[in-house]
Amino acid sequence: MYKLLSIQQDMITRVVDLKNMKTQTIETCFDDSASVSIDKTFEFMKVGGVYECKLALFGSVRRMNAGDWQEYTIVEDSVIIGNALFVQVQLENDTYYIHQEQVLPYLSSEKLMFECARKDLIQVDGMINEGLYDWII
Repeated sequence: MYKLLSIQQDMITRVVDLKNMKTQTIETCFDDSASVSIDKTFEFMKVGGVYECKLALFGSVRRMNAGDWQEYTIVEDSVIIGNALFVQVQLENDTYYIHQEQVLPYLSSEKLMFECARKDLIQVDGMINEGLYDWII
């Protein structure tokens, strides 16, 4: 569960700060749900509200000095969210999702190195970002 701490509205994309209620980690995430849907957006979220959220990491398994280089533990592969395949990973006790195609060579490993350039909000309280339905499994 995450508590919504703040919202910064850009033209279409919002930047939200979330606090993981279990680990106390503060996450800054992009919410582009309004750019891919008119009626199924995460704009129902209110500052101070608590929500069940899934966060996707975007970046690379190659170090490019564009983000945070960390070692993640692979929890589960082939997790379907929308029409996209993800790998569920953990950093300490925080859970994230990475598009599976980015980490295919590492699926048989227990851990992988990943450079996270940004985090995206992909699911809130069971509502999935409509952009994930454009993916083909």
